[in-house]
Amino acid sequence: MLRAPPGDTPFAQLDFLYTHITANVNNQHDLLQVLGQLLIACEMPSGDDIFGSPANSSSPKRLEVILGLKPGGIRRILTDMHSLIKIGSNSDDIKILHASFPDFLLDKSRSQDFRVDLKEAHATLEMSLRI
Repeated sequence: MLRAPPGDTPFAQLDFLYTHITANVNNQHDLLQVLGQLLIACEMPSGDDIFGSPANSSSPKRLEVILGLKPGGIRRILTDMHSLIKIGSNSDDIKILHASFPDFLLDKSRSQDFRVDLKEAHATLEMSLRI
């Protein structure tokens, strides 16, 4: 059984679980880039972008184009995240399964080394749109 570190933070056990899961991913840098794109896709309008897909799409194929990954790269990066993220086919959007996971990722005091930098994620998206 997992035990949270001592302290009186209300999300300590949940944060411990999220940290444990994300810490076991082989390449955390790539993981954080993918998670950043997932988070900003949620806030994007539904209109089409220059990729010919909805700007709020989080399909593996679209994320691979944005992040400059080879086909299958998203699945490789997220392979150990199945308890937190659902990946369908290449055309299906990737879904974050727990509503509190984005809150964890965006709060440095909770996520520590696993904090997603939305400014960096937006910059990555902007660069991919220019290419």
